[in-house]
Amino acid sequence: MVESSTILADAHVHFYRVFDLATFLRGAARNFARRAADLGLAANPPALLLMTEGTGERFFQSFREMTGREIADGWIFEPTSEELSLRVAHRDGRRFWLVAGRQIAAAEDLEVLALGCKEHLPDRQPLRETIAAVRRSGALAVIPWGLGKWWFRRGRLLEAILEEENPAELFLGDNGGRPRAAPPPRIFETARKRGVRILPGSDPLPFEQQAERPGSYGFAVNGPLDPARPAASLKSLLRSPQIQPVPFGEGERLLPFVRHQLAMQIRKRRRRVKVS
Repeated sequence: MVESSTILADAHVHFYRVFDLATFLRGAARNFARRAADLGLAANPPALLLMTEGTGERFFQSFREMTGREIADGWIFEPTSEELSLRVAHRDGRRFWLVAGRQIAAAEDLEVLALGCKEHLPDRQPLRETIAAVRRSGALAVIPWGLGKWWFRRGRLLEAILEEENPAELFLGDNGGRPRAAPPPRIFETARKRGVRILPGSDPLPFEQQAERPGSYGFAVNGPLDPARPAASLKSLLRSPQIQPVPFGEGERLLPFVRHQLAMQIRKRRRRVKVS
């Protein structure tokens, strides 16, 4: 049954091998419940985690292969009427949905999220070509914030693309890892003036304790959601330029932000050493 309601969504979700699945699911349900209370909503509103998997990752597919049996701490994955989504249910009545998606690294070292996509899309293509490929796949194209990613040459490129693109067909992404004390990126204001909307997401990092972050940072929209086709419903809703996502959650405190950035740099260096 399709009903109109307030929908919660986290638009930038990763699952990593270091994550405990039960912790990941329990954390998402708890975060959505907290954000629903913050927004004055009834308990257990429609909620979606929009996954953004990189090259070689297939966690969503592995979750699809687990459908129909209890997997962790009372949770179960249930199929929907579309290949792009899974219903996540707990025996106590809590539930939300997972939606497939990809994260593509463009040639300019900018990322593009393809929300609502299972298709492999190639990395290291020019940004404009990557955005076009995401659209051809039927997914929503989102360029997410990243520390230093929108400065200088890349910032000018992004501003040019915002001027060229149909504002109903391209989104920018905010990030739960962005320091809450910092002013919003200047490009956010440029985007708003152009009518380009911003989709926030938690963007958990590949550290064990980050498994609880999904659902803590995201957006709310009002509209219909078909529980049998939640991915198609949300994509259709967001393609309407009249729909204005309302952000929820807070960015990271300064000290954890610095600590996580240092940890990520150490992790990247270690990976380079292993490759070489």
